[in-house]
Amino acid sequence: MQAVTHAAPPIAPATAAGGSTRRRSARVNPLRTAGPTWFVTAMGTGIVANAVTFAPVDGRAARGFASAVWIVAVVLLVLATTVTVAELRRRAADHAAATAGPGAIAFWGTVPMALTTIGSGALLDAAPLLGSSLGLSVALVLCGIGTVLGVVVAVAVPVVWIRRGPWGLGDVAPVWILAAVPPMVSAAAVGGILPQLADGPGRDALLVAGYGLFGLGLALGLVVITLVVLRIAVHGPGPTAAAPTVFIVLGPLGQSVTAACLLGTFARDVAPAPLGAALDGFATGFGSVVVAIAMAWLLVAVAIVARAARRGMPFALTWWSFTFPIGTCVTGTSLLALRVDGAAVEGLALTLLVALIAVWATVVVRTALGLLRSGAVPRLLRAG
Repeated sequence: MQAVTHAAPPIAPATAAGGSTRRRSARVNPLRTAGPTWFVTAMGTGIVANAVTFAPVDGRAARGFASAVWIVAVVLLVLATTVTVAELRRRAADHAAATAGPGAIAFWGTVPMALTTIGSGALLDAAPLLGSSLGLSVALVLCGIGTVLGVVVAVAVPVVWIRRGPWGLGDVAPVWILAAVPPMVSAAAVGGILPQLADGPGRDALLVAGYGLFGLGLALGLVVITLVVLRIAVHGPGPTAAAPTVFIVLGPLGQSVTAACLLGTFARDVAPAPLGAALDGFATGFGSVVVAIAMAWLLVAVAIVARAARRGMPFALTWWSFTFPIGTCVTGTSLLALRVDGAAVEGLALTLLVALIAVWATVVVRTALGLLRSGAVPRLLRAG
């Protein structure tokens, strides 16, 4: 991901994507490389609110915190959209050149994921603020737009990769996963929306669509994750500043467990007995296996980041790579804990939640400080 260091000189997209590591001037204007990258702040914040709602915690304080964080996510979504649209209008040619690399173009996946994550939160986190009826309407609109954009990105970006290739294994980077995850995020959103809809053909069709999105996201995720793991095994994790992006691998893993559990629970109650029971059982088995894989990768990711930290890993916008992936692991393990009835899984979910909130708070504060120290805020406001 593009970087905002203490002086806020962004890392070029190629660097974050595992490409060229040539250093850029510290005077680089953040607006020249902002683009869709800033949507990571909205999706990374939205998932915190959703994670708190799903986690095995209760009480007015938790619900109030989730609602407050959801509002922050909405503000960040509006700001990211405003800045990105203004940048495209003013610097369309520069932006096209900056996002020509295979990793940089994958950042367009953050746009639908931000929309869908915050749309899901309208039901999960903002119910006390919006009410059930308005919350459902907001969720349907944002998730609907996010799903359409997500499918377009998930299909179009690989086509662009193929047309601009060939690419070597050394060109692969964890940020490629961003283009593959949106359908799985939408599948999880469908699982949350279905129980709010009235019985009928439309709801049944949406259930089928949810599993279709799940299958598409799973297939794309497996392909890209395999490439990323091979790349890291053969060529190493890449530039030090981009080390946090190895956490992105957790995103499709945690989100797939979330989607499988939500869809499986609903299918159990509405689908014909043999099929509903099978889908429900699949969710439990699939979730158990994938959570184990995710925790194994978490250990690998922590080791890679710890090594990078010892080598002087700077604070950068890449640190937002911690938030959304860990958040999906919180939602996935929380839902799995309801199925396996295990204190260990519930404890894991709570541990991940604490880590998520701590990391998110750190990244929010340091991102804000980086922008203020760089003088980027006035430029961002003028661009909007």
